[in-house]
Amino acid sequence: MSSEKWPIPKFHFKVTVGGEEMGFQEVSGLKKTVEVIDYRVGDAVEFFVQKIPGLQKFDNITLKRGVYTDEKQFSEWMKSVKDNLSSHDLGDARKDIVIELLDASQSPVMTWTVIRAFPVSVTYPDLNSTANEIAIESIELAHEGINVDGVD
Repeated sequence: MSSEKWPIPKFHFKVTVGGEEMGFQEVSGLKKTVEVIDYRVGDAVEFFVQKIPGLQKFDNITLKRGVYTDEKQFSEWMKSVKDNLSSHDLGDARKDIVIELLDASQSPVMTWTVIRAFPVSVTYPDLNSTANEIAIESIELAHEGINVDGVD
């Protein structure tokens, strides 16, 4: 038995949106940062600034997939946001998303749970009569946080 470790490739993943498994070509924007607060004590003799962790911030997540006949989930989800704007909680428009990086045996190696996501943008495919490519649509999601493997 070899004790060598290999990094997991990023091309084998599964995405579940609001309990429904969906296929995607690409997931981007899984980023969490902590703001830094500069603090200086008023009576400090030395001139230096203390760094203190502040609020967490999360980038929007983008999901991309091929366009299929009679599949309009992105447009319907975006419409549900518009229909619920007056309620401020967006009703059923917010969904948790689970993104799993899979190994060769289909087992999750790493899992990201995106909390209370809702669409802020849908991009429909570019059309070009000279191109020989799949039509790709994307949806950009705002959310309230990312939990990684239950650590956060």
